[in-house]
Amino acid sequence: MAYYFAQTVQQKLDVPIGLLVCSIGGTRIETWMSLDTLTATGTAGHLIEKWQGVSPEEFAQILTEYRAHQHHIYRERPAVVKAAQEKGEPIPPEPKRPALRGHDAPGALHNGMIAPLQPFAIHGVLWYQGESNVGSHGAYPALQSALIADWREAWGAELPFLFVQLAPHRTATPAFREAQFRTWQGTPHTAMVVTTDVGDAENIHPTRKRPVGERLALAALALTYGQPVEYSGPVFSRMTIEGNRAVITFQHAGGGLMAKGDALKGFTMAGMDGKFVPARAEIQDSTVVVTAEGIDPPAAVRYGWANVPDVNLYNREGFPAVPFRTDSAVPDTLSGLLPAPGPHHRRDRPYRP
Repeated sequence: MAYYFAQTVQQKLDVPIGLLVCSIGGTRIETWMSLDTLTATGTAGHLIEKWQGVSPEEFAQILTEYRAHQHHIYRERPAVVKAAQEKGEPIPPEPKRPALRGHDAPGALHNGMIAPLQPFAIHGVLWYQGESNVGSHGAYPALQSALIADWREAWGAELPFLFVQLAPHRTATPAFREAQFRTWQGTPHTAMVVTTDVGDAENIHPTRKRPVGERLALAALALTYGQPVEYSGPVFSRMTIEGNRAVITFQHAGGGLMAKGDALKGFTMAGMDGKFVPARAEIQDSTVVVTAEGIDPPAAVRYGWANVPDVNLYNREGFPAVPFRTDSAVPDTLSGLLPAPGPHHRRDRPYRP
């Protein structure tokens, strides 16, 4: 993803692009910010308490056990598997992964991988994480906003932070994608890339990285380098009720709305009873008109509200629409930390580190 991002920006600007890649699979966001920042969010007390009782000696043992497991999986096991196959014998089961990993500790990856970078002049951040936090979507906007603020203390208050919304997967909930969307809407100098069209229901690491990197690059060109380019797909703005019709208006409609395919799909509608049913949707000028049999008047509309959404609304620039629901509300626990979804923040000048 980062390679395709850099390749696209380099081709557009004709300047060298340097990448510092800090990536560990299967990690929680709580490990990537300083412990002081995490503690101040008030959202991770159970995780902090879990690790406070681990002594330095126990922590060293945790590291040793995990490294031994990784060495076996990546260095020794391929030969074991090959030998069993050649002999026609059953392949031995993989050893169970240790219950604790050193980099699961709050603040561990910040201390080991982020803090050491702070002497460098960073021009912006690409962030693709969230699968391990899917079950805590209510706290994620506060956590992600805190992480952004944490890193901006080191690299400047306007450090561009470009992140990827989770791709379709059987475990990736729409509520978590909405949590990521709230971070974008509530945090200046950020952008979010939508990946509803490049996911894989059975592979949490989808292989189509080029579109993701290219979309991040266009966001950087718009927000960091001040170029007049569209960088997002349609974003829900408001819903107007006209009889039995819900008329949806969007920001980032670009050169116009379009469906990839014969007809729009992925919309559901509910009446006053709150029961959602499949809905018909049509593009009319710069809006989408949604109706459903037996619902009059409509109360709410949802789009792409599924772990693996089947959707096809784009703008003419080729960006997929952001999944949304009109019946969303900011949880009480976040009401003082984050504004309700509204017009996104857009830079009006290039960022200069």
